[in-house]
Amino acid sequence: EFTTQCGVVYPPYMEDFESTDLTNIPSCWDRETKTSLGDNIYNWSVVLPNEYDHVKPEYGKFVQIQCASTTGYSTLQTSDIMLDGDYILSFKYANTSEEEALKVVIQYKLGADTLLTLGSTDGEWVYVRCDLSKYNNQQVKIGFYASAHVASAAVIALDQIRVVCFNNDIVYEDQICQPTQGSVTYRKNGFEVSSSSLEIGLNTIEKVF
Repeated sequence: EFTTQCGVVYPPYMEDFESTDLTNIPSCWDRETKTSLGDNIYNWSVVLPNEYDHVKPEYGKFVQIQCASTTGYSTLQTSDIMLDGDYILSFKYANTSEEEALKVVIQYKLGADTLLTLGSTDGEWVYVRCDLSKYNNQQVKIGFYASAHVASAAVIALDQIRVVCFNNDIVYEDQICQPTQGSVTYRKNGFEVSSSSLEIGLNTIEKVF
């Protein structure tokens, strides 16, 4: 007999990849990649920002796939998550390709549903969110399926994957003491806000996840 370290996790759940070694994926997650010619040498991996990949600079580590093949797919799947209430899925997403798409799929006991299909962001990071309340009281896995249609060096990237309570009424107040000049980004308490939208003094920002 033996036991594994992989068990069911409960929200609030967040993966920002900071504790994952480079070129790996988080413990208890799965990844697979295939092409029309067989195995793909590229797979989902945790990386540090690299301007060669054309994804805009990001704070800290993130996970990405380079779909450099003729046709194929690459999948990244979370460990088991128990949705014991009404939750949302949120994450940061960037895609440098006009040809490649990302499907977000939820797997549960009775089957699987496609939650979202996402296209190009021109390498910019965007926030994505999705309501999971339909799957209340079910054990699920979240899968990210990147498909490639042409050979390219394009990159699809993910960061700050969260399963958290559905609540649009959370407000956070913080004191801004420095001048808001240039393109400096405010990062704190789950926010990422351009300095151009902040003022010196008390700022009130609505949380979006």
